[in-house]
Amino acid sequence: MAYIISKDAESLLHRIKHFMQSHVYPLELQWESLLEQQQSRWDPLPAVESLKQLARSEGLWNLFMPGAGYRRTGVQGKENTRVA
Repeated sequence: MAYIISKDAESLLHRIKHFMQSHVYPLELQWESLLEQQQSRWDPLPAVESLKQLARSEGLWNLFMPGAGYRRTGVQGKENTRVA
C-alpha cells in the first residue's frame, strides 16, 4: 500500500538524494585508491570525515536523534522508513 509523505519528509528526502549524488557516490569511485593511500585500512579516511562535517552542516547527520525536545527534521513515524 502506498502512502503519501509530508512536504517536510519529501523535502528532506530530496536533500538526502542530492547529497548522495553530489558527494557520496562520486567518492565511491575513488574508494579503493583512497584506502591504498592510508597507513592503516582501519584509520578514518579524511574524505569521509569531511563528508561527515558537510552532512552535519547541511542538517543531514543523525537525522533521527531528538534535538531540544522537538523533531528537528519534521519527519515522523512511518515517514522515517522512506527517508532512511
